[in-house]
Amino acid sequence: MEMSILATAAFVILALPRAASAGEYTDQVNGQLAIVKLAALTDGWTETHNDRLDSLNSGQSDSFTFTLRRGRSYKVLSVCDEDCSDLDLTLYDEYNNKIGQDLQTDSLPIIGVNPRWTGKYRLVVKMYSCHRNPCYYGISILGK
Repeated sequence: MEMSILATAAFVILALPRAASAGEYTDQVNGQLAIVKLAALTDGWTETHNDRLDSLNSGQSDSFTFTLRRGRSYKVLSVCDEDCSDLDLTLYDEYNNKIGQDLQTDSLPIIGVNPRWTGKYRLVVKMYSCHRNPCYYGISILGK
């Protein structure tokens, strides 16, 4: 059920109008993120962290840290603008062990994780393919 909801959200995102300016790109990413989050929220997930919106050029990476709690399941959702065709996510624990990743060739990466302990985790976001730099992306972290 969950994957069909996310697949429907992805279809709706692809049908969104094309953007032209930086403001329109950020509006587009915020709209896409809202659609994907709505699909997950409908499936029982709740928002656990503030959303993040940023931009990267093709081939660039960025990372940020946040706390995850033991005993909860998390889903890291991401979307990117119309000029992005491949965004990748990799999640590391505080000891730099890779605990989740989505390296598929798509613009809707999702990582699911069940932390074994409460601690700081680092998410690496890589703009693998952006056809017109910079490309904007949004991240949302949900929990159950």
